[in-house]
Amino acid sequence: MARSYIPIEIERRVRKDAQNRCGYCLSPQRLVMARLEIEHIIPIAKGGSNDESNL
Repeated sequence: MARSYIPIEIERRVRKDAQNRCGYCLSPQRLVMARLEIEHIIPIAKGGSNDESNL
């Protein structure tokens, strides 16, 4: 399945709210060797959306 488009402003707010850390282990982005992905709480395939509250 292709990655769904998340508007850049929403992506910026999600990253800011997470303080650029992994949501699971809380590692900061600067220590991770790849760009952190933004995950959906409810997957798109299960009816979730790209709404900020679902990211």
